[in-house]
Amino acid sequence: MPQTFSKRGFDERRIALINRFDYADRYRKDYEEVAERCYQLYECWREEVEGRANVFIPMTYQEIDTVRARLVKSFFGQRPYCDFVPAPGYQVTDPQIMAERDVNAKLAAALVDQQLYKNCITAKFYQYVTDFMVYPAGFMSVGWRYEVRMVKYKLPIEVPIITPWGPAGSQVILQDIESEETVWDDNYIDNLDFWNVWVDPRGESCNPDTWRFCFIREFATRSRIEQYLELLDSTGAGKVFKPDWEEIGRNTSWDNPASDRMGSVGRTAAIDDGYETEKGEDGEPHKSSLYQLLHYWEDNQHCLLIENTALVFEGDNPYKRHGKKPILAHSYEPRGGEPYGRSAVELLADMQEELNTNRNQRIDAMSFALNKGFQVRRDADIDESELISRPNMLIHVDAIDRDVKEITIKDINPSTFTDEQIIKIDMENTLATPAVIRGAQSSRKETATADVLRSSNASLRFDVKIALLEELGIKRLLYLMDCNNQEFINQARLVKVFGVHQQTWNLVRPGQLIGEYDYRPSGLSTDPAVNKELRRQQLSEMMAFVLKAQIPYADRYELFREWINSFDLRNTDKFLIPKEMIAEQAMQDQAALQQIKQLMLMMRGADGQALPQGAPMQAQPQQMPMPQGIPMQAQQRMPMPQAVPM
Repeated sequence: MPQTFSKRGFDERRIALINRFDYADRYRKDYEEVAERCYQLYECWREEVEGRANVFIPMTYQEIDTVRARLVKSFFGQRPYCDFVPAPGYQVTDPQIMAERDVNAKLAAALVDQQLYKNCITAKFYQYVTDFMVYPAGFMSVGWRYEVRMVKYKLPIEVPIITPWGPAGSQVILQDIESEETVWDDNYIDNLDFWNVWVDPRGESCNPDTWRFCFIREFATRSRIEQYLELLDSTGAGKVFKPDWEEIGRNTSWDNPASDRMGSVGRTAAIDDGYETEKGEDGEPHKSSLYQLLHYWEDNQHCLLIENTALVFEGDNPYKRHGKKPILAHSYEPRGGEPYGRSAVELLADMQEELNTNRNQRIDAMSFALNKGFQVRRDADIDESELISRPNMLIHVDAIDRDVKEITIKDINPSTFTDEQIIKIDMENTLATPAVIRGAQSSRKETATADVLRSSNASLRFDVKIALLEELGIKRLLYLMDCNNQEFINQARLVKVFGVHQQTWNLVRPGQLIGEYDYRPSGLSTDPAVNKELRRQQLSEMMAFVLKAQIPYADRYELFREWINSFDLRNTDKFLIPKEMIAEQAMQDQAALQQIKQLMLMMRGADGQALPQGAPMQAQPQQMPMPQGIPMQAQQRMPMPQAVPM
């Protein structure tokens, strides 16, 4: 049963958590200003100035979109998404045990791959990359979700047909059936808004393992919070304290930085705070009213606070297999000794504002040059509407030489166009995204060799970003998911193992989900956009060399598979004959040749000596029976013996 708030030591613990949250919140304030400014630039928003041009050039978005597409394509461009390599133990030398571990690693990887696909990892990773390129850090949670609900479906049943003359057979009708079914019992990946995460100020380089603690906020209704507390109480995960909803209602605060962020770009009506605090006829909060539920995480502890004030749960970390905070974090440019890094937009911010200023000044100058301005004597009797520039305009004056005088505006200086190109080149150099990589036309005339050289040099910088994201993000994601599978899966499941053609679906049992592996993403380890053509050319040259040199220890099948994967095909397996079928065909051909040799030996005579030249054969070639088991393809390729050699 939930415990009461009169428990000794409860207030001390609650106050300690609140103070720790305030400590993390004060530290994050400076980064919030940077995050809001970067959000405005990513949203292509600028403050409008009346009477001036207010154009925003989306150069920052072009740069971000280029890097984001390359990152997403590198890791989740094709399935399978991940590979698990079993690590040999110091005391394990038995080849049979190592072979069994290899099979278990493939099954565990296939299960995680299936869960990644179920979680729509491409879309969520896209948002994750967007977050850490716009904000000082991006966050993603990895937990276990169990959900059941009532499902209605139609069940065919057979009923007799009754007529006035008696039964006349039966018919099948569809009857509505409703039952409770499990709709989700897997790993669950979710994106976390930068404004809903607070981390330990003493953490280092966006690495959750270096944080002492972190807070994650979500918004939930009262009924959902109560159901969650009942689940925690039933599982014995820790101490559940009964919430005082009246006290919580008095302390409800809607100081939501996320709504302030959206308001900074003009979307002030995105969140209606009045509805969230709406009350019903009985004076109680509306059933759809949301409360702030704050999760406090340590490596070995989990607590819950409602509205940052009411402690309702305190217990151990439910993820005992890995014993870590269930969160991923990454920055585009990590800072040593700081939990928040620098975003890509922050690096481009000043150049983006300079680019906007340059373009808008040029537009204003062009407008001034095209629309004439005049100096008018104060006491001149002139209709001001006549001073507006237009074709065939007339200005009625009393004295032409003194009532109106044109203001001369110089033409636009051509150097302003050069300045804009310099700004764009600076932005490209900052993120290593030249025009050829973005799929845009370069402003400079260069040879194809120069473009390839620039792309290759840019990819060196980008490959480091891929390796950093793989080390700090993807490997941790796969590790947390694999550990959750080992802890929470309690029954056999079917998984699809890629690369197996004869038996695509395999059964994985909980006893096979053991051990830790070397977790690796299956995607390309280098930039796929820059090196695609070069990689295909290298594979073609390698295949030609292997075939010409007849190298016996080269796997030609896998080499050809790698070559065909270099093309933009979603499913390359449908173009390839299964490797197992080729091996089986080779065995059949070998057996057929062996039977031919035995048959030819039998034709030499019973005494094992060769027949004399010109002696009649025991059987004509046309009547010679083929050995059993030789496939039809082998029969067509096999030449019939015309004469028995001496």
